[in-house]
Amino acid sequence: MSPKIQERVLRSSRTNPTNPYGLSSSEIKIKTEPEEVVEVSFTENVKKPLPDYLEQDLDVVFVGLISGSNASVKHHYYSHPSNIFYEALHQSGFTPVQISPEEDYTLPERFKIGLCNLIRSTENHSSCISREMMDKGFIELWEKMAKIKPKFICLNGKIMYNQLVKSNSSKDNYGLIDYKIPIDKLLNTKLFYITSTAGTATNLKREEKINQFKELKKLLEQERIDTDKMMDEEFVKIKVEKC
Repeated sequence: MSPKIQERVLRSSRTNPTNPYGLSSSEIKIKTEPEEVVEVSFTENVKKPLPDYLEQDLDVVFVGLISGSNASVKHHYYSHPSNIFYEALHQSGFTPVQISPEEDYTLPERFKIGLCNLIRSTENHSSCISREMMDKGFIELWEKMAKIKPKFICLNGKIMYNQLVKSNSSKDNYGLIDYKIPIDKLLNTKLFYITSTAGTATNLKREEKINQFKELKKLLEQERIDTDKMMDEEFVKIKVEKC
């Protein structure tokens, strides 16, 4: 018997029950953690891909490579105790408090942060993922992002970065990615790369990883300042033309 899944309905002026990415009005149903498990054997506690948590006009979408074993079983992003993702979000100012993995589905509505994975599968460990799978994953990612137009897309992990820019470099050059997304609707969306927040990624210290989030946060704040300035200038221009 499968776990009973509780559905939480979020009301929003930007979402629609027929559109999981919130392109119009009404409501969106988001699956949360299992409410209860009845007569579940060890074979029924199976891994499954995590749902996308996305909506229109997000500040940033964090993209993982694939659901890890822990996340696939617990059904929450970055749920392994050694993963510093939620700590980094808080320490860098993306969230005023450190949320738990069980609150992952609330990130779009509460903090304008989206979550998804490049590859929606749990059958392959990251070391077994082919270049063809990642190329297909990027095509699907751009199509999803074109519907919601986030300000930033952040790749969480070096494997995706190397595949995107066709690099085999061992250097960890985090930051903005010099890459043109091949979809016109994403001309204003910026790409950013951070070192994997997983505990298995030991090439950088915890503080160094958190500093990458802080750098992304600074870029986002500067984007807001530039946008506000541009809107003010446009307002003044229209006002002058009417005089």
